[in-house]
Amino acid sequence: MLEGPDITVANDLRGAHPIVQGWVKQDEDRRRAYRRDGLGTSGLEDLTSPLSRRRLRLTSAILKGLAAQGLTLGEDREWLTVGLGKDQVLFRLYGRNKIVQRPATKDELRWYPDRPTVRATVPAGDLILKIKDWLTIPTEYRELKVPLEQQLTTIVANLAAGVTEQAERRQARDREHERWLAAEAVRKKKAAHDKAASDLRDRLIAQAARRNEAEAIRAYVQAADASPAATGEDYAGWRAWALEQADAMDPLMDGSAPFERLPPIGDWDWRGW
Repeated sequence: MLEGPDITVANDLRGAHPIVQGWVKQDEDRRRAYRRDGLGTSGLEDLTSPLSRRRLRLTSAILKGLAAQGLTLGEDREWLTVGLGKDQVLFRLYGRNKIVQRPATKDELRWYPDRPTVRATVPAGDLILKIKDWLTIPTEYRELKVPLEQQLTTIVANLAAGVTEQAERRQARDREHERWLAAEAVRKKKAAHDKAASDLRDRLIAQAARRNEAEAIRAYVQAADASPAATGEDYAGWRAWALEQADAMDPLMDGSAPFERLPPIGDWDWRGW
């Protein structure tokens, strides 16, 4: 269990953390707007109830304790955020509810006369602090044995430790991503080398085939020289043309044989690290 500086809870909301002050002001403004528009406020959360006031005072104490450690604070919808740089942890403090059987109201009896009682969700009177993120530290704090006021020092220390844990996880992910990028670069380099080698081999095979065809033509001309046809008046012209064709397709004669080769690939580290 982590510990840190002792966290104390104020007796009232004077000097509360600015985030809590903002909640109170929003609630007051919302209630004034509802009353101005002739709307009922029964559906709004009652921030003046003893449990709500206690929740606000506890939240303010937690936020101040975290701010004292140089951590940044904010809101993400119904969650509070505590972080440092790119890393943050989400948490919230809320009242636990319970289901009870209560007497039906007159309006409820008018709709359901055979149901004298109804199931209703009501505040249980205690609070729960929940950390949204999965961490190795405890992520839920209840008032099973001791009130949250006596757990605040541990809660604040664990929230700060959670931010550190998130940073370590991000750094580990970044290192893993860098290793993946390095391995991917090696893979692409090898793939490019393999393709270049394949293309070079194809060119070599094509050049050898052209050389064989040229040699076949020359052998044919040599055989023709010893044949009776060699005495014809057109033979000399044909012979010159045939040898010209052989030279034209012979890569060793027309200068098209580059005698290429790839540099050795060297020692590859396939993992990239």
